[in-house]
Amino acid sequence: MHSLNALKFSNYEWVILFCGPQNKKVEIDLASVASTKLEITRIDKSAKDNLDFDLSLYLARYHELVDENVEFVVFSNGSGLDGVVDQMTTLGSEVQKG
Repeated sequence: MHSLNALKFSNYEWVILFCGPQNKKVEIDLASVASTKLEITRIDKSAKDNLDFDLSLYLARYHELVDENVEFVVFSNGSGLDGVVDQMTTLGSEVQKG
């Protein structure tokens, strides 16, 4: 079981949480998301780096759709998204790894 209680959801307007097939339970303090739009995206396929690929797709889509003043923060334990974060920054998006 994974806990996201250390993440202060109230610091963000919108949080998209990606869950893979092995993520059966996720702990979230519901009081901390009261003023945050929380979207849970379930990825049913299990393959090497599959979540990174899906997150990359979402980041690219939102990079094109949202206002240029929107700041993205990516929380990931791995380094598989570093190239995407670097490329989005080069293209003008404000992206941080949290």
